[in-house]
Amino acid sequence: MIAAAVAALFALAGRGGAIAAAALSQASAPRPAACPPHPPSSLPAQRWRAAEGQLAPAGAVAIRLCRYSGLNAHPKSALVSSRLLADPAVVRGIVTGFDRLPQMPRGIFCPMDDGSQILVFLAYRGGRELTIRVALTGCRIVTNGSVGRTAAGFGAAPAAGPQLIKQLEQLL
Repeated sequence: MIAAAVAALFALAGRGGAIAAAALSQASAPRPAACPPHPPSSLPAQRWRAAEGQLAPAGAVAIRLCRYSGLNAHPKSALVSSRLLADPAVVRGIVTGFDRLPQMPRGIFCPMDDGSQILVFLAYRGGRELTIRVALTGCRIVTNGSVGRTAAGFGAAPAAGPQLIKQLEQLL
């Protein structure tokens, strides 16, 4: 696979150094983990200081979205669709959207969460990865294992959560 990428770069070099450089950058850019066939039951607490205080720290270079069916679907909790995103503007927009989400207010009771969700795998330079779980029903809890927010439309920015969910669903 690496040999094929190198051969392609040499072929592109004859057409211009900029094209070859762009191809090399894409070939060596970090890629997030593949979607597992079923989502994890929970996410572990983060061991990365930046992710202990922020839902999605800045600097992600690629995102993989993985959508899973709920407990009432057949098959239940199964991978429905996925997509890799590497466009820097799209990646930055999603990361910014996560950090606009409000904290869950106290005293709120939500309808049943059926387990339908989107897992968002973020890849960073240096090999660091971060997973965010976005619940699509109930209180629409969004967490990286250490930081929790809501996308249900509560708080000071009530449109932020529904807009982010709509964007993620459209991308999938």
